[in-house]
Amino acid sequence: MAIKCGKKLRSSRPSWKTESRRGTPSFCLYNPLVFAHLWQSRFAVPFLVVILAMVGLLLPACHGVRPISVPPEVVEKVASRAGFYPGIIEDNWSAIESLGGFFTIKAEHRGKSYQAKNTLMLKKPSLFRLEILNPMGMATTLLVSDGSTFYLYYPEMGEYLYESPTRENFKKILGIGLNGEELLLVWMGQFLSFSNYQVTRVEWHPKSLLIRVIARSQNAALEAAYWIDPIKERLLKGSMRDLSTEKSIFNVEYSNFLRLGRREVPGKVTVFLVKERVKLTLNASRIDCNLPTIESSAFRFVPPVGARRILLEEIEGKGPIIFGR
Repeated sequence: MAIKCGKKLRSSRPSWKTESRRGTPSFCLYNPLVFAHLWQSRFAVPFLVVILAMVGLLLPACHGVRPISVPPEVVEKVASRAGFYPGIIEDNWSAIESLGGFFTIKAEHRGKSYQAKNTLMLKKPSLFRLEILNPMGMATTLLVSDGSTFYLYYPEMGEYLYESPTRENFKKILGIGLNGEELLLVWMGQFLSFSNYQVTRVEWHPKSLLIRVIARSQNAALEAAYWIDPIKERLLKGSMRDLSTEKSIFNVEYSNFLRLGRREVPGKVTVFLVKERVKLTLNASRIDCNLPTIESSAFRFVPPVGARRILLEEIEGKGPIIFGR
């Protein structure tokens, strides 16, 4: 029988709180005479055990809380796997050759907020194409990389930027120093290479039912932490800090997971760069993997005739460059 709080259960039987027809108190726990008699009798200890057991069973039901026990073998299975996160990420990553979708990107920096809808295409090893759209669905900013170069193009202004795809340049453009493949890895939940880090501690948190994995880089300069759901085998959040300064570098959270066949990818990724005070939120409305229609030509760009080339120094420091000038 389900127990609902805040509602009285009706019964055809007389209530234990009421008096009998003859005027004598009926048997109830609220009757002090009955309670005193039980407490002084040899049934005191069993009686107390029964009361405590009833309280322990009824309170979780009334508050909508059901204790969940995770089998030890599940915890051990997750904790014993090499790397930060179980092989789920590696399996997903090896199965995905390309990815495309519609997103909303929101950047928050120095008290200002920038938001835009966009389309994103990624293809191994380091190809990507990002189009920022206006309310009419027209591209206002285009970022294209073929792995060796990248272009930033503003169609409305007829200006383009041509640079090498270094992490420093990507950091100035995207707010985070990642190329196409690394961006996809972060999205999948692997923001660091498995081979360059070693797990040093695994913690089981019974209250949250999560596993916290601590790992350090081979040179002991960086430390990463992962929070894993062992039941659904999902990475929920992670963080990175510099051990030399004991300062946090960035935090990342994953949510709104989307099913893609046998695979899952986070529909929402939030990255916060601590030093730069930049918060990036990618919220996907649609994601498709291994699209046969994504051709390599989509990641090449030829500047239109008459377009003017600009330098990165001309627009640097004026807010997120990807949202236009």
